[in-house]
Amino acid sequence: MKRLKRLESGKYTLERRQVLEQFESLCERCGNVECSIRGILTRLEENKVGAKLGLLECESFLVRIEFRDPAGLHGDFNTFRVGAAWGARVVEGQTVALSMAGGEEIGRAVVKQVHTGSFAAMNEKFGVDNHLSIAAAVEGEDLDLEEVMRKNYGPHRFNRETTCTVIYMERIESGAGS
Repeated sequence: MKRLKRLESGKYTLERRQVLEQFESLCERCGNVECSIRGILTRLEENKVGAKLGLLECESFLVRIEFRDPAGLHGDFNTFRVGAAWGARVVEGQTVALSMAGGEEIGRAVVKQVHTGSFAAMNEKFGVDNHLSIAAAVEGEDLDLEEVMRKNYGPHRFNRETTCTVIYMERIESGAGS
């Protein structure tokens, strides 16, 4: 009972105010749109039960990788992500959801490889297999992936030495969005 707190609203919680203000359910980041748990939580929220509901741990969680441009997201491809966090977030053999930046699922893929290093090194080794590079090649165009990354992340967050994670994937058929 030591952790039990009464909020100003009259509701009760076991969490500190800072945790509640920053609380985000795993469901908000999950790519498993067919999840029964998510459906139950949605129905409860729609009924305005007066509770903040969400999951902190889930066996059905499906990592969602968001894209601004879906070009080249078929067959085998890769995506570049700034930072090393994605290198720990996904593993070979894992199924992930592919979605547009707004959350609309566009398909699923299986992670084939994960590499982390400077953008310059990763681009030299793996840039040709990037989904945007593949799409540009099909159109007979060249793509400057460094310029695309700089435009997407801004020069304050991205340069040639920025650590990036490259995730190789193979698109698979799924019930949603494929």
